[in-house]
Amino acid sequence: MLLLTVFKDGRRIMERKLPPGEYVLGRQSDCDIILEDRQVSRRHARMTAFEDRATIEDLGSVNRLIQEGKESGSATLDPGHPVIIRPFTLTVEAQIKTERVEADKTIILGSRETAGIDPPTVILKPNAPSNDPQPLIGSPFSKLGPLGEKRTLLYTLAGLAAVAVGMMLVFGAGDGSDGSPSKTVDMTRPTQEKELSQVERMAAINLVKGKQALESGRLEEAADLLHRAAVAAPGNEEIANLLAQVQDLLETKRNERERLQREQAVMAEETGRLMSLAAAAINDQNFDQAEALALEVLELDPSHQQAQDLARFAAESRQEAAETLQTMERSLSEALSRGRELKADGKPVEAVSVWEEARLLDPGLRSELTEKIQELIDGTRAEQRKLALPRVDKAKNLLKSDPRQAFKELREVLTTDPWNTEAGELMEKVLARLNSEAKKLFDQGLVLESLGERRKACAKWAEALKSAPEDGELHRQIEAKGSMCD
Repeated sequence: MLLLTVFKDGRRIMERKLPPGEYVLGRQSDCDIILEDRQVSRRHARMTAFEDRATIEDLGSVNRLIQEGKESGSATLDPGHPVIIRPFTLTVEAQIKTERVEADKTIILGSRETAGIDPPTVILKPNAPSNDPQPLIGSPFSKLGPLGEKRTLLYTLAGLAAVAVGMMLVFGAGDGSDGSPSKTVDMTRPTQEKELSQVERMAAINLVKGKQALESGRLEEAADLLHRAAVAAPGNEEIANLLAQVQDLLETKRNERERLQREQAVMAEETGRLMSLAAAAINDQNFDQAEALALEVLELDPSHQQAQDLARFAAESRQEAAETLQTMERSLSEALSRGRELKADGKPVEAVSVWEEARLLDPGLRSELTEKIQELIDGTRAEQRKLALPRVDKAKNLLKSDPRQAFKELREVLTTDPWNTEAGELMEKVLARLNSEAKKLFDQGLVLESLGERRKACAKWAEALKSAPEDGELHRQIEAKGSMCD
């Protein structure tokens, strides 16, 4: 049978024995094991308990199972391997079955004595289960061990013999007035002495074996053997003291195991938190932080495989990023020098174009060269805008009186300062006015052509051709008509 222990924030909040079977975990009131927290689904998981372990299967909840820092849909819960259902940590331990052996239920077989040789003794329990210890076979003095153990055995036998003598004195008085033994006493005394002798020997054997188990650190076995000895010899102080000592050691061992389980639960929560932060740092390409977090996990659990893999990946990625940065900085340096050369040759627009293309290599602004290039771009644009201001003002004044001249001025401005938004807006207005005038003259020419005044129509088209911008569709239409006038 398993003992389930549930921890929350490092504190034990539930302890329950789990016979083999299926259990539903969740915060709903009809669940077999209720975990009251908003992070837990109403029916969160299904647990199947066995004698020495349990399996847990997620029932489709958002908050999945976590074991050893990994999320999964199912997990095996066994001693030393806790499972986390945030914010709870579940641990199990196998319960050890111990059988009480009572002297009055012991059947003694094959008891006979020959020529001073202790016969083999077989002790059986009625209806004993198949997993009970094997019967003890052999002489009780064949395994007495060192001299101290022999002395203890002799003292124990002497004490039990004194009890036997007392019983014989009580039951040995005859029925006759002359004090002679009765027939009934004569018949039962050998059987009582025989049974008492076997009980004494079994108590001594179990005492010696219990001491050996205690010295070897087999506390559960020692407790079982000493308990049998105490049942056979209830008044023996040495057996009682040893049994109490073993029980104290078992309690200390259980407390230590619980402490370790609590520490493991806290460590599992902490490693899970650190691994989540490390994964987020990897996504942000912050490889230094990711490696540092993975190393923190390894300080808590040096065998954490996922943390080892993540730390190695972060180190490799950091090295790769450093090499990429070096290559990028070489390209940025070349672009920086090339742009400066173009600007010195009187080609500021081409210089800015080279710098803007180089800036795209470093969208995250990881290099100081990128910042320097951005400063050059902003400075060159400001210089060109300052040079273009007089022409922009002139174009504004010519917009109504001479739109054709305004168009020429703005075209020059946009050639040297293509980023000038004010000049661009004025150019749109000038183009609209020129196209309107050219369209009007073109239409007048078409009317004159339809009236047979071809010469006058050609004059209108020639005038319209001067107004229409050269790169427009209207200019091509007027030019096509004008070619027929030659």
